[in-house]
Amino acid sequence: MISTDALSRRAFLTSTGALVVTLAAPSQWASAAGNGAPARPSVTGDQLDSYITIDADGTVVAYYGKIDGGQGLGTAIAQMVAEEIDVAYERVRVVMGDSALTLDMGGASAAIGVSHGGMMLRRTAAEARHLLVEMAAKSLGQPADQLTVTDGVDVMTGLGSGSAFSLAPGAAATVTFPALSVPSSMASQPYRVDLTLQGTEWGLGGSAAVSSPDSELVVLEALAAIQARAIDTAPPIQVATGSAPARVWAIELQALAATGSATGDSLRSVAITVLTDGSAGPAPAGSIASIALRDRFGALLVRAVPTPVSANPILLTIAPALAMGGAPESLFIDAAFRAGTQAQRVAFQLGQATDVIAVDVFTGGRVPVVGGGGLPFAPLTSRDITFFEKPHGYPNPFHAGSEAVLLSYVLGQDAAVKVSIYTLLGDLVRELSLATGAPGGTGGLNEVPWDGRNGKGDLVRPGVYVARIDGPGVSERIKVGVLR
Repeated sequence: MISTDALSRRAFLTSTGALVVTLAAPSQWASAAGNGAPARPSVTGDQLDSYITIDADGTVVAYYGKIDGGQGLGTAIAQMVAEEIDVAYERVRVVMGDSALTLDMGGASAAIGVSHGGMMLRRTAAEARHLLVEMAAKSLGQPADQLTVTDGVDVMTGLGSGSAFSLAPGAAATVTFPALSVPSSMASQPYRVDLTLQGTEWGLGGSAAVSSPDSELVVLEALAAIQARAIDTAPPIQVATGSAPARVWAIELQALAATGSATGDSLRSVAITVLTDGSAGPAPAGSIASIALRDRFGALLVRAVPTPVSANPILLTIAPALAMGGAPESLFIDAAFRAGTQAQRVAFQLGQATDVIAVDVFTGGRVPVVGGGGLPFAPLTSRDITFFEKPHGYPNPFHAGSEAVLLSYVLGQDAAVKVSIYTLLGDLVRELSLATGAPGGTGGLNEVPWDGRNGKGDLVRPGVYVARIDGPGVSERIKVGVLR
């Protein structure tokens, strides 16, 4: 059984716009209060609010048309009303013997004060409780017989059962139960969930109960669509094949929902097309050694290794599915490139809306994918990434003072490297010493910037210069053109 402490009576009355249990419109109360008169309409015997009202703070007010001559009638009446309306005694206030606020119930004595006036208020309190439960059932969309009231709190109850299971000491089990649907007007109220498990242990009946802390109820609505857009993650312009995976692209998925509403969906899979030299035709395995998908925190969701017979797109199935809410979810794509590939460049693409499979947890249906701003989906494509072939500089030539040339080379392992810039006549212009493991001294592809300045910090003259790269396992010469 799953019981949800749905709402306090105060929260319920506030959500429905009524602060008085009444069969008549209470609008005249406000105008009367504004004129300094008691905030109370004319009392008549056929109106429920002539006997019982509920204040905005949840206090129950009982209007008793007799006086207490020392018999303790105030205490007795409060107890009777509290019992019938299911609230604590402390939350009942009794107004007695005020002809402007109460009906004339005749004389009072210890006997008839309870048997006559008390029973009248008891029946009125019972009717008020009945009306409150009916109002709550209508608002919550639940049968009235599934609601109970305890100390001013309406409780929704859902019953569920499943296959029997054995649970060893310290073990865990998953229990499913039917959802309880409530309208969005009931959102942002404090709720608690009580779960009671009933079963047998060694043939004897037993049960276990668990209560969650008070929390906020999340009212889910059907998700209209998911917006997909590409994110510029500053991917590398070139990579060395056979090296470690590199971050090459990212996609952002955003649930499209009305402001203030809550949605939930689970991402099941993403299919990525690898464009080899601008075409989706070649098998991805010709250039890609592996491809991985990570969430916005960098946690690995799925990694795939394409085989020679694998065709585009590469299906990345996420298990377990990634739970998504109202916040945008960024998906980062890392790729390692196959050594010896004949390709010159690659790019990555989300080719069609059906390449993203997400399921709405509220409806159980598949969520459509749209483009930016809710427009029809259009293919999303990353920047081209070229493969390193030989040591070189780019851009080449470059404009000294406004950009830098990147001197590109590959090291077999971490090593100390010296980069020296010379004129064509052999004059040393600048020297850069790069430590082992530091940028420029790491195994794999290195790109060392030179901004066109000499050792004194002055811009060099336009012309052609030679960059010498020396270190363990590397000795390269790169000609670089300098422009102004």
